Amino acid sequence: MLKGKVNYLKIFVQTVLTFVYGYLTNLSCYIIRNLTVSSYPMQLMYMAIGCFVLALGLWIQLKGKVAMLPGEAMNLAIAQVTEKNMRT
Repeated sequence: MLKGKVNYLKIFVQTVLTFVYGYLTNLSCYIIRNLTVSSYPMQLMYMAIGCFVLALGLWIQLKGKVAMLPGEAMNLAIAQVTEKNMRT
């Protein structure tokens, strides 16, 4: 399994990034708190933009092999144990 392959520095960086990510999530909610969208087409457009931005961020994060949040790191650990490519 993963015994002996634990990198404690990566775990520390993931923990710090989790708090930063949470703060930025709260900040973005504060910034858009007064945004009111009443029509379904506009809601669909905002949802599509949000999905695109999220996917772009994950792609940059995985492609650059930078520090991952715990959710993505867990997927990577499962891929390593099962010896399957996580990008397929």
